[in-house]
Amino acid sequence: MNGNDYIVGLDFDIKFEDFFAKVSLFKQNFEILKKFINGKYEIKEIKWRPSSRGHTHVALFFDRPVSKFDSLIIRAIMYDDAYRIRADLKRMAEGGKFDILFDKKIKIYKGKREEYTAGEWQSFPIELK
Repeated sequence: MNGNDYIVGLDFDIKFEDFFAKVSLFKQNFEILKKFINGKYEIKEIKWRPSSRGHTHVALFFDRPVSKFDSLIIRAIMYDDAYRIRADLKRMAEGGKFDILFDKKIKIYKGKREEYTAGEWQSFPIELK
């Protein structure tokens, strides 16, 4: 996420205000994630925010750099946006930037410019460790 190998970003197509209605799936996937990272990595912190379009971003902060390949597996386990994972596989093959969660998006349609800004990162309100 933003060039920091210690962070894995997740993008969910779930409205920020509706995220906790579906949190049981997140918790279930988190249990699978813990089995995958056991001994390799330790999650130090979890943060979340509304995306620029009102969906949900989650950032997992690790104790050491996460390989790009492991990042993809972590994101797949946690049900990150599948299109985003496919795009990052292509970027990885091309040597481009990887695992980006946009802070700002600009849309220009029929000459009209619209700007969308993501919310501030906050501590994740549920203890998952």
